[in-house]
Amino acid sequence: MGISIHYKGKLNKPELVNDLINEMAAISKETEWEYELVDDKIQNIKGIITNPHKKCETFSLLFNKKLDLVSIASLSFETSNNKGLHVASIKTQYAPLEIHISIVKLLKHFKSKYIANMEVFDEV
Repeated sequence: MGISIHYKGKLNKPELVNDLINEMAAISKETEWEYELVDDKIQNIKGIITNPHKKCETFSLLFNKKLDLVSIASLSFETSNNKGLHVASIKTQYAPLEIHISIVKLLKHFKSKYIANMEVFDEV
């Protein structure tokens, strides 16, 4: 399995989606993490995916139409209604420790600003 961070929650308000995406895009530019904006009209999924390090899985902040955080795997299915996909994860096992710490700090920040009910399980 490896060292991973799992997280779930629901965005506080619909109007915060773009604010969170824009903030994460700015952070990605500043830290030189590659990123891609997601606006999938068929799946009704909107958000951002980033690549913090070449030895780390993709970090995703994706939301369905009900504002739930969903796994990047949701983009592979015809609908995002599968309840099992409402937990996102990132494996950081092979990346430098600083990357793992950065992700945890970002999730804590996003919890305080955008996703009040966010739950994070850090395997470290």
